Amino acid sequence: MKKVFILPLLCLLTFVCSSCSDKEYITEVPPNELRPEITVIFTSNGLGDLGYNDLVLQGFQTIYQNNLFIKMYLYAPHSIQEAEDIFTDWIQRSTSQRSLCILATSDYEQMVNNYFTQTDTLPKGKDVLLFESNNPHNLPITTFRLSMYGASYLAGVCAATSTKGNALIVGGSSSDSSIQSAFDGFTDGYKSITDDTPDTAFIASSYEGYAQPITAYHMMGRWSRTYSFIYPVAGGSNLGIYKFIRDYNPSVFTTGMDVDQSHLCNKITGSLIKRLDKLVAFYTNLWLSGNSMPPKAVYGLGSQFVDWTLAPSYSEELEVITNTYRDQAIQKENEYEY
Repeated sequence: MKKVFILPLLCLLTFVCSSCSDKEYITEVPPNELRPEITVIFTSNGLGDLGYNDLVLQGFQTIYQNNLFIKMYLYAPHSIQEAEDIFTDWIQRSTSQRSLCILATSDYEQMVNNYFTQTDTLPKGKDVLLFESNNPHNLPITTFRLSMYGASYLAGVCAATSTKGNALIVGGSSSDSSIQSAFDGFTDGYKSITDDTPDTAFIASSYEGYAQPITAYHMMGRWSRTYSFIYPVAGGSNLGIYKFIRDYNPSVFTTGMDVDQSHLCNKITGSLIKRLDKLVAFYTNLWLSGNSMPPKAVYGLGSQFVDWTLAPSYSEELEVITNTYRDQAIQKENEYEY
């Protein structure tokens, strides 16, 4: 039997799950229950990353605490196939109340595309919110994407200012186009200070590269001898990079990702901040109030949802250069995105 983990929210949420043959699914809410229902499917093996996924979870904890009338189901599947099983069950399950399925990763974009090859609409009363997608096929769903270009531009400026030597950008998956804005932003910011171009590397060719901190730890053995700065865009795998630096204290600097991670090692100069808890609240509150969610949106450094923040021990050294280049980073990001 495939196992799908249902996550309790500090004992606040009641998660109902029933087994049926070889899969698990959300039990149907009784017909007299008209409370709105929210189903969240996290990225496979993503929780516990001390970053993106944990911040999304924190956002939904707050939403439930502030809206006790809703029914909320949180799933952390082991694989994309398990996620597809959950999504299919949600689609097929009849319900009398409004129901929102939140796909909290771009990993599931193809899964949604596959569904809409068979139909043009969602069942009545059901809506889908897909994270980190441009919705290139204009499907009848809501999507948003956080542009990392502007904040990464500032990270590149700080990297070129604070270190001498080569820089490396590390991605979680070579097949993930959603991180390209981080690669391009860091490269452009870095080159605004120096003529050098950062190298690039990936943990894996698949989305599993975002949950392989041990692999990243071992790769650091080579990278730390070659590069003076590493810009990690690899989700939970970043933890392996930070641990290597804690263990061996090499002459290499790095950045935090998604939340302020300056406490994870003393070589983090700053962190790219994604205020996903606030973004989750923004979309969910619109839906709960019956208002339309923006069908397609991009949020970057000029919004309230993305920022670059310096680590306390490096703020004195890098605050002036960060403030000097902030407006330029926002302008460059707007040109890049639009």
